[in-house]
Amino acid sequence: MQIFCDFDGTITNRDSIVFLTEEFGKGEAFRLEVLDDIKKGRMTVFEAIERELATVRVGWKEAVTSLREAVHVDPTFAGFVDWCKADGWPLTVLSSGMEPVVGLFVRDFNIPFYAHPVKVSQEGWIYRRNPHHDKKTILKSAKEKGEIVFIGDGTSDVAAIQYTDVLFAKQGQFLAEYCRAEGIPFYPFGDFQDIQGTLEGVLGVETTKAPKSPSMSG
Repeated sequence: MQIFCDFDGTITNRDSIVFLTEEFGKGEAFRLEVLDDIKKGRMTVFEAIERELATVRVGWKEAVTSLREAVHVDPTFAGFVDWCKADGWPLTVLSSGMEPVVGLFVRDFNIPFYAHPVKVSQEGWIYRRNPHHDKKTILKSAKEKGEIVFIGDGTSDVAAIQYTDVLFAKQGQFLAEYCRAEGIPFYPFGDFQDIQGTLEGVLGVETTKAPKSPSMSG
């Protein structure tokens, strides 16, 4: 079993691209317009990210300070990482966001992660998609090696569904709403303890903690 996890809004309390756009870019109203374009199929996720970040006017040093103040890793994620390592489940972070930003938050966990390059500029951040790091590309290849568990929350995670055997979608977020609307089975979660408990139940892993009974939605 291979476990893949989204970054923005899944591992973190808030989306770093949303934060940067609203704090240093064209603001919330603009971001919501872009989100509507994604939902209505007028724009891809990658086009949306490129458009949003092009409005961001801040240097890297100030951005890092602000990101560290506003964006935080789920406190249950570290325990989940330890559980995966102890039980031998490969865990990889897949992000449609920016490699240097993802690295700020996950590098110390010593797990592989994939994201996309960005050039920071006071005239607007230049985001460029690396097709080799797309969730779809990586999961398609991983699917040939065995069962896939995917954990996500947002619009970019829809691309992962067709390659996923066990899907986790964060409660109250876009991916969960999308799956319910489309009749796609998934496990809702609030934090990584929920995910661990469900996987323990599904996989029959014996632990000192009583596993939660899985309740798949769809």
